[in-house]
Amino acid sequence: MTMYIQIEAQKKKLKDFTSFIEMVTKNDFRKLLEFVTVDYLVRTKQVRIAKKTDQINIPQETSENITKNIFIGCFKSQFVGGGTVYDAILEIKEHIDVYSKLYEILEDKRSKETLQYILYHKFFGDERYFAKSYCPDAQYYRPELLRTRENGVFVDCGAFDGETVKQYIETYGTYQKIYAYEPVPENIEKVRENLSHFDNVICRHAGVSNKSGTMTFTSHMPGTANRLHPNGDKIVDVVTLDEDIPERIDFIKMDIESAEPDALIGAKGHIQKDKPELAVCVYHTISDLRVIFEIIYEINTQQRFNLRHHNNHNCEEIVLYVSPL
Repeated sequence: MTMYIQIEAQKKKLKDFTSFIEMVTKNDFRKLLEFVTVDYLVRTKQVRIAKKTDQINIPQETSENITKNIFIGCFKSQFVGGGTVYDAILEIKEHIDVYSKLYEILEDKRSKETLQYILYHKFFGDERYFAKSYCPDAQYYRPELLRTRENGVFVDCGAFDGETVKQYIETYGTYQKIYAYEPVPENIEKVRENLSHFDNVICRHAGVSNKSGTMTFTSHMPGTANRLHPNGDKIVDVVTLDEDIPERIDFIKMDIESAEPDALIGAKGHIQKDKPELAVCVYHTISDLRVIFEIIYEINTQQRFNLRHHNNHNCEEIVLYVSPL
């Protein structure tokens, strides 16, 4: 069956988030695939049109195949391969109510615009939106968003080589104690070495999750992309922050390659009781932004939510900043 798609200026009508919501809710999934396919083919000059009202013949199966082959720089899920525009459209279509709720709750205009352009990118596979969502300011530690408490307890989940702990100290100065979690053996040695001259820094050779025990971890992925995975080649210890840290927590930073949802669940007690500042990465999978927002909001609705995107080349380094009211 062949569908006729009329190219209107619909994409250019997306001046605000409301128009995007209306486009997603008023069209069925197949129609959205068709619209995005035509936009992609025209934008990439694979199809040429004389005017915007021209009609284009797109076979039904072609729309699905094309959108399943436009990769958008993140994983489909924690344990499955690369995410595509098809996956993103399905995610947004099925959960548009959650994204709408997040948009309304976000604290400032910049956060709302960031969410808007991140979703536009995922939906259309158009990397030009990165320039509009990009925030060149410092990542994780933003005193204007996360004020933190003097002489507080800071927890770094995903310490890597210890540099993010140093950045915290440089930004906020005083602290009572710091916990640095890193599951990779080679990395934890760097953490210990780089932080050896700081007092009251506890280096934990472990990952963080929703229950304590052991899990498998990958070691073959590039850079910082290794993660907890059922098919991993290394066995690592994992802990929950609720069980591992006895004192009050004032600030939690999480950048742990899609393990953030489980780690947040494992810190539910601290988040409810202590109301710490949170800087949580929300870009590792198609659904991270939605799922992580839902977990944090369910734990405590009385919080401020801000969103920033700290990379203008891809959809990485998107951080949800959360602070108590």
